[in-house]
Amino acid sequence: WMCDAAHMRRPHMWDFARLNFMYTVMSKRKLKWFVESGLVDGWDDPRFPTVQGVRRRGMTIEALRAFILSQGSSKNATLMAWDKIWTVNKRVIDPVAPRYSAIDAARCVRVSVRNAGIDAGSFEARSIPKHKKNPDVGIKAVTFAPRLLVEEDDARAAAVGEIVTLMDWGNMRVVSCSWLDGAKSEDAQSASAEAASSMELEFLPENRDFKKTKKWTWVADLGSELVPVKLLKYDHLVTKAKIEDDEPIESILNPASKVETLCVADVNVKLIQKGEIVQLERRGYYICDAVHLRDSSPNTTALSSDKVLTLIEIPDGREKS
Repeated sequence: WMCDAAHMRRPHMWDFARLNFMYTVMSKRKLKWFVESGLVDGWDDPRFPTVQGVRRRGMTIEALRAFILSQGSSKNATLMAWDKIWTVNKRVIDPVAPRYSAIDAARCVRVSVRNAGIDAGSFEARSIPKHKKNPDVGIKAVTFAPRLLVEEDDARAAAVGEIVTLMDWGNMRVVSCSWLDGAKSEDAQSASAEAASSMELEFLPENRDFKKTKKWTWVADLGSELVPVKLLKYDHLVTKAKIEDDEPIESILNPASKVETLCVADVNVKLIQKGEIVQLERRGYYICDAVHLRDSSPNTTALSSDKVLTLIEIPDGREKS
């Protein structure tokens, strides 16, 4: 009546339900309890369903907007898995995220390379595209050396005589290994972690058949020149997919919702800035959360660097996230 009397346009009101996500606390009152209890970093914690939280975990504005527009407005309450929104995000970041390599500092194997074409104790820098499918991303200088670090899981799965591919380098034959010399790869699984100390490979420059070989990531063993990188992987704060309104949060808390892994990477990662999204080869996508000076104490880590990068894993939609 008021609109007609004032000769105003009648507004149209659209009601829509809240979009709920599985394994996610949506109540602001309950989220506040997490913050006040010190169980999270704050309202921008990567495990929170806040805009600040998902942005800190690597969600782009473009993907967030595209996902919301694709859902439309609905009057029915919806319980959705996170994989859909993270799949949209992956399509945005994959074409532009530069690629780097990082090796688990606690689970790595030292490798010596025969026929590397590089003198012992020296190294060689070669220009490699940061993204093989998108040259506009730029170029990085990768250090090649006759001594490398590789993932222990990769080394343990290899047999003497097997041909493997070191990414951005080429095919290599496993010549010997400290724990399976002459043994089959199945026998390596029973070897102790302490025995996984070294391996010798032979570079095969004429072998260009990469289709059926195992792919390994690696970094040159440059000692103190390697950059310590802390990887953070987050899981759901709760263990129940659908949370009832009267359900006590304390009974469904996930005690292992945050996992830290210390890795080492080559010097290229020193150029990464806070908020930048990258891909670590064979590990996944990450967003830089912090760059800060290391503790200079010799007891912090055996690695020496002037910076520590803290990278948060970005879910890609292929697993629970």
